[in-house]
Amino acid sequence: MIFIFGFLVIRNLRIQPSLLEVLSLSFPIGIGLLTLILFLSSWIGVPYTKTNLIGIYISLFALLCCSAMFVWSKSGRHKAQSEAASAPEASLGLRMLFYSTLFLFFLVITYLSVTRAYSTWDAIGIWGIKAYGIVKEGTIFAGERWGSHWLTYPLNITLQISIFRLLDGDVLPGSKLIFPMYFISLILGAYRFWKKHVEWKFAALGALLLASLPIVFKHGTIGYANLPFTAYLVIGLLHVLDGI
Repeated sequence: MIFIFGFLVIRNLRIQPSLLEVLSLSFPIGIGLLTLILFLSSWIGVPYTKTNLIGIYISLFALLCCSAMFVWSKSGRHKAQSEAASAPEASLGLRMLFYSTLFLFFLVITYLSVTRAYSTWDAIGIWGIKAYGIVKEGTIFAGERWGSHWLTYPLNITLQISIFRLLDGDVLPGSKLIFPMYFISLILGAYRFWKKHVEWKFAALGALLLASLPIVFKHGTIGYANLPFTAYLVIGLLHVLDGI
């Protein structure tokens, strides 16, 4: 549902988004906008409950759907923008091998992330405990009393975890899926940029190299904020470069 939510945001911003734009941006934008609205609503005094969470999501979803329908009605006047590089792509077999390898990376990181749960300091003391406290007390200001460092850290990761806690108790814990999603968004975002500016084989090798870097791989599993913030920073800067 978050992915669809993010797609609607993208569709309102871009007349013809490419598939790679949709895949790399939908989760970061969708979860980012939702947690921002949740933060603001709790900050002004709206209780942070399951009913209010669902109500906010449905309201934003309906608003984005209406807006997207208006954008879609105008899209026929514009030609689709190609994201392909000027050089020809590799064969279908090589592309399938590349995407299968990326998907394997994603599956392995997802398995490691969920099964190790919250087992590192920041993941427990800053993000996980604060998220559970916010759900228990029904306000973002509970983050000042739960965990460490009071409210000196941004609450976007905390609120993302709290959504899982609020909806299903965060069994497994399912909220550890957040970090593999940022991992694959980062890889696909970088690949999208490279694919536009260099030959396909170099873009593919760059994406696989980035995915296999030990520090990137590790942060896809441990539950720190480094990878999510890096994904936003890198993908954002690459889109700024394209804009320039």
